[in-house]
Amino acid sequence: MEEGKMDENEWGYHGEGNKSLVVAHAQRCVVLRFLKFPPNRKKTSEEIFQHLQNIVDFGKNVMKEFLGENYVHYGEVVQLPLEFVKQLCLKIQSERPESRCDKDLDTLSGYAMCLPNLTRLQTYRFAEHRPILCVEIKPKCGFIPFSSDVTHEMKHKVCRYCMHQHLKVATGKWKQISKYCPLDLYSGNKQRMHFALKSLLQEAQNNLKIFKVQMLDLLDIEGLYPLYNRVERYLEEFPEERKTLQIDGPYDEAFYQKLLDLSTEDDGTVAFALTKVQQYRVAMTAKDCSIMIALSPCLQDASSDQRPVVPSSRSRFAFSVSVLDLDLKPYESIPHQYKLDGKIVNYYSKTVRAKDNAVMSTRFKESEDCTLVLHKV
Repeated sequence: MEEGKMDENEWGYHGEGNKSLVVAHAQRCVVLRFLKFPPNRKKTSEEIFQHLQNIVDFGKNVMKEFLGENYVHYGEVVQLPLEFVKQLCLKIQSERPESRCDKDLDTLSGYAMCLPNLTRLQTYRFAEHRPILCVEIKPKCGFIPFSSDVTHEMKHKVCRYCMHQHLKVATGKWKQISKYCPLDLYSGNKQRMHFALKSLLQEAQNNLKIFKVQMLDLLDIEGLYPLYNRVERYLEEFPEERKTLQIDGPYDEAFYQKLLDLSTEDDGTVAFALTKVQQYRVAMTAKDCSIMIALSPCLQDASSDQRPVVPSSRSRFAFSVSVLDLDLKPYESIPHQYKLDGKIVNYYSKTVRAKDNAVMSTRFKESEDCTLVLHKV
């Protein structure tokens, strides 16, 4: 970034999640991603820089290796003039959803991540004057756990996403259950894949905005949690080892190489437990990622264009595909995931399965097994 030429009027609000906010440049195909914090939580500039650098390193050294360099854009950490950041914060404040304003954009450190704008085609540095359709999909986990550590037989039949839908509706997060099932999208069966995409359009929730990570999640959270406790006991006795174990980074080549150890025989060591915990964190990250697909009609004189093209019945479309939302899931979130898993399965088992078939969700009237469902389209 050219610090001397930073003008807040050249940037606009692009969107935000729970932990970060993104602004996009009006002409160049780049965005800035800022961290967000509650008003009473302050971090030093050094802590914020390291947090952002860890995100960049994890994308560069780990997820790029798993997904391919054509799909992962890890960006870089940049330092911006504080006055620019403050004026930008004031400029976009009125555009932020009220529900997201419980956290403030970091205006004190001056650090942000500079990334390509994934809503545009990833072959040009500047915005093109042609219509672009961009679709974001959050496909979720596309397999049923087969681990022998699973204690709930239901988890071998119904995917976590479908079970979680019932709990979310019961707690008021969503008004109705989505018919979308990740197993349909990953099935390879055109009928089921069509039904999955159709269901996303009808009840998008936050999944419409593909790859498989099963080999990094062989144990399921039930088998993983005792290993997490083994690591925790070790850290309680030797807290100074947390850095050596790379729990908070650095996420470098050595970290990635350890992830490739897919051995399943537990030798009782902390090293084995740590490897499985780190693999689970990466798997959780992949399960929650988003896929951004940008499409734009090809111009008549674009025959020499080197960009990938998908043909349709009437015209051709240039496209780019990117994977985002690849921040490594926190180590500290594992106990929450374990408790949530139990809550999801118990609610589904006690509430949904106890009902008469006549009042069951239409998804399970003919077959309660996610892997066997076929739908009319």
